Amino acid sequence: MVFKTIIKSGVVMLTNRKEIVISIISFLGVLIIVFAVFGFNNKNRSRVYINSEGETIAVGQCATCHTTATPGIVNQWADGKMVTEGVTCIDCHNADKLKQYGTSEDIEKNLISHNGYEIINKPTPANCNECHNKQVTEFTRSGHAGKSWLSVVGSDAFTETQLKMIKLHHPEKFKKGDFVKHNGLAAVEASQIEGDFAIRLSCKRCHGIGAPNPDMSIGNCSDCHLRHNFSIAQAREPKTCGQCHIGPDHPQIEIWEESSHGVVFRNRADKYNLDKSNKDMRVQDQDAPTCATCHMAGFKGSGFTHDVNSRSAWHLHSSFSTARPGWKIARASMENTCLSCHDEEFVKRHFYNCDKSVQDVNVKNNKGKFWANVLMDTGNRTKAAFDEEIDFVIFDLWHHWGRTAKFGTFMLGADYVQWHGNYELQRDYSHLMDFTKEKIGKEKFIDLKDILDNNKAELLSKYFSGDQLKKYQQILTEIYDYDKIYNDTPLGKDYLEVNVDKNHLEKKQL
Repeated sequence: MVFKTIIKSGVVMLTNRKEIVISIISFLGVLIIVFAVFGFNNKNRSRVYINSEGETIAVGQCATCHTTATPGIVNQWADGKMVTEGVTCIDCHNADKLKQYGTSEDIEKNLISHNGYEIINKPTPANCNECHNKQVTEFTRSGHAGKSWLSVVGSDAFTETQLKMIKLHHPEKFKKGDFVKHNGLAAVEASQIEGDFAIRLSCKRCHGIGAPNPDMSIGNCSDCHLRHNFSIAQAREPKTCGQCHIGPDHPQIEIWEESSHGVVFRNRADKYNLDKSNKDMRVQDQDAPTCATCHMAGFKGSGFTHDVNSRSAWHLHSSFSTARPGWKIARASMENTCLSCHDEEFVKRHFYNCDKSVQDVNVKNNKGKFWANVLMDTGNRTKAAFDEEIDFVIFDLWHHWGRTAKFGTFMLGADYVQWHGNYELQRDYSHLMDFTKEKIGKEKFIDLKDILDNNKAELLSKYFSGDQLKKYQQILTEIYDYDKIYNDTPLGKDYLEVNVDKNHLEKKQL
């Protein structure tokens, strides 16, 4: 009996050992397969190594082929931070988001079968979002995103979901739920005048930073982080911003280069640490600001952001500038950035002077608007866009000279405040008045000019009625009713009293 028990126990032990051995062998088999698969995939994954001669070599299925086909982009990728983080071509070019969110038509049009892979030609923020969620979220609510493309081509390019998102962050672009054109030179009208290809290679090239994508994401990260290096330093380089922020209607790069900030950068650029990580950024790394320093960097608790509008208190691009939603937070954040280098009195005085300049340009542009409407309402100007010379004069008043004067004040570009701004504005305003006087007659012109210059709104009914009358009354209100128009703005009495007059400045310094 005992002997049988011993034999039985031995059999059980042998059986258990056999199962263990089988399990171990099975595990090793799986492990070998995993390593084999990994080795195969790793062989095909693009990667970089240094050869015996010290040359940087990119290998892998994508890199090996594209080293011959498109060597420039492989070289950029091999020299960038993405490669050190193990990010490969297929990580960015994968079509997962397109297949998940795109329509069948979009998938058919944009999905590419390429050497055994399903890819997209151009990665979108949906792809970048896999690793850079915070940055994509901030960018999506900025003026660089949907608002930019919407302003040029209108709302038809977006889905209802995308439009709701844009409206949430930029309610000023909508009226009664509908899209309002940004200006009189939207792409549809401009293409009729200048030609479709001209618009494709101009307006749409810059505003395309906010175009919708077939995977339902919005925008184009690589407009600033140029492919395939994706260098932080390159994105922070002012001339990168100057790709679009240049020219008579938004000459930010020229203004900055003229300013003392631009002069310091030009002299000390070799001492700037533009590739410093955001969390470690110090004033010593950028001792005079670039575009990114003021609008994105995180000195003294301002917080790094990809929402480039989050520190702007005004809609400076508009014909009549109004305060942005949340402008108090925006102004405090911008001032905090300035305080990294300047004292509080200097900062408060600078922004007060800038704010008053905004008000001044608003008045000038509205006077131009007054005469533009007079010409229209008296039948001396057609409703068609840019079919006569005076249309360009009226447009330039606010779109070129008014904007430039406002940008110049905030960015310390004296020449752009004056000769490229207010001087040009006043000259074209004089042309507009002369043209109007010639068209409507000297007597009527003098009478209307007296109404405009002296706020005699009660006399407007002599010439206008109904909606026309309301339109001119509103223009006079925007020119003369300071308390009503600038109540909840940086020019509001409550804000000035707390933030400027009492606590920081003597009135004579203003």
